[in-house]
Amino acid sequence: KYEDITDRIEVEVSRFLTKTGTEAGDERMSERIRAMISIIGDLERVGDILFQMSKGIERKADEKLWFTPEQRQNLLAMLQLIDTAFEVMLRNLDADGDAVKLDEALEIEQRINQQRDALRRAHLKSVESGDHNIKSGLVYNDLFSSCEKLGDHLINVSEALTGMV
Repeated sequence: KYEDITDRIEVEVSRFLTKTGTEAGDERMSERIRAMISIIGDLERVGDILFQMSKGIERKADEKLWFTPEQRQNLLAMLQLIDTAFEVMLRNLDADGDAVKLDEALEIEQRINQQRDALRRAHLKSVESGDHNIKSGLVYNDLFSSCEKLGDHLINVSEALTGMV
């Protein structure tokens, strides 16, 4: 239900901004509107990814799959990085144009990518050795990969705020 609502909101706000942009005629205003349209798309995609993650967690519960303590700890660490990325993005959204801290956003994005790469290597090694349940491993892989995708969209918001659209 909420997924459908966010899809409709994205379309309506984008439609409004596009109309406003064509009427503005000012290049600076057009740049800001392009940034807002980009941000709307990224935030909607964040909602999509979170929805898909919730479906994966539901599937895990329905199929009575389990994660190892190490996998749970790894996912918690990745989610803490995502939480930090959300905090940075929100601060940047609240900041005036020149006060956007892109360096901080880039640093957390890099840490998210590094964590994803480490988890992927460890996961593939574990699959190769047959150390865990294949079905739970697929859910685990989807979750940490989805976290990295969230990080991509969160950094895109900060980049759009600096005019990098």
